[in-house]
Amino acid sequence: MSESAKQEHFSVGAIAAAWWRYTCGSDAPDSSTRARLRRCRNNVEAATEPVALLLARRLGAFAPGAHPNDAERAIGLARVLACVRMEASEAPLRALGWKNFPGGRAEADAKRPRLNETRFRRLLSVSRGEEQVVAFRRLIALMEETANVSALANDFW
Repeated sequence: MSESAKQEHFSVGAIAAAWWRYTCGSDAPDSSTRARLRRCRNNVEAATEPVALLLARRLGAFAPGAHPNDAERAIGLARVLACVRMEASEAPLRALGWKNFPGGRAEADAKRPRLNETRFRRLLSVSRGEEQVVAFRRLIALMEETANVSALANDFW
């Protein structure tokens, strides 16, 4: 991974985590924001929510030279992060029970993770857009709505 890609990867997680704390966290000024974003059935509906556009703007989706799909991806990320109720420190795969990367030898001795290998493979193969949003929302449900927001945002992006 190039240095600029590493920097972008880090900044997406940091920006998204700060946005989540401000808009969806327990200290958020408007407690209905999270609920409104969760009820959005697609990115078009979510684009009517100012906080979703705020995340897209903070991620540079509307900046000159931004990738044409960045706005859609950022709004999808807002919908995904709205499903997180509490922030955790553990990485998403570890929270789901994977102590090692799926398929590793040490994994055979561990107890069964909540995210089985078939679902993990399906998550890796989803295409961008609505299919990715649905898959990540299901992942958050498996984590009982508790996730490391920064890591989750990086994984989604």
